[in-house]
Amino acid sequence: MELINNHDPRPLHYQFLAEYEGKFKWQYLEEGPEVWRAYINKI
Repeated sequence: MELINNHDPRPLHYQFLAEYEGKFKWQYLEEGPEVWRAYINKI
């Protein structure tokens, strides 16, 4: 899944770590300042 957002989705990343640790891979593709893109992959 590719997440595209207008702010850093770091809180969502932390939530994924808390609830699904070891079950996903999170990779930033673009880090602002106007657009943040992250690729989230299920392991």
